[in-house]
Parts: sequence; structure tokens; C-alpha cells
Amino acid sequence: MSPQLEVRLEWYGAHDLDLFVIEPDGNEISCSHTDGGMGGGVYAADESCLPLSMMCDATTLYIERVVWDQVAMPASGNYQIQIANGRADTTTSATIVV
Repeated sequence: MSPQLEVRLEWYGAHDLDLFVIEPDGNEISCSHTDGGMGGGVYAADESCLPLSMMCDATTLYIERVVWDQVAMPASGNYQIQIANGRADTTTSATIVV
């Protein structure tokens, strides 16, 4: 079954990007807050590149996502999407897919 809503961050290589989705009630869903509040969103990372201490090469696609499944309907309202770069010494481009 496909999710009701999915927010996905995609990038290539040795960069430590983190996806944050702020729900309408102010609840943050991220790698450090993996469960949603009012909307029931859940954070998931693609494990093809973990642990990050090993760092991926430039050809590896890395994905972080927040999903609301068929049971957990996303709440109505405005959502904020934020990206943090955990390594200030690097820059990269990334794609957000909703």
C-alpha cells in the first residue's frame, strides 16, 4: 500500500543531511523525533548508507523520509520542511519529493 503522504529527501554521497518535517501542531518529525503527533507521521532512513561514520561514496543515493500510512491520515494545515547539513565543511544539492 502506498502512503497517504510522503516527504522524501534524496542526495548523493558523503554528506550528512537531515530531514525535518514540522506538523501543523508544531510537532517535529526527524531522526531524533521519529514519531509524529497529531498526524501520525513516522521517520525512516534508507539504510543503504549507514552508519554515517563510514560515509558513502559520491555515487550512493541516500534517502530520508517521513511517511503517513493508510491508517494515519495526515492532519490538515501547514507543514514545514527543513533540511540541516550536519557537516558544515561540505555543500551538496538535494531533492525534496512530496
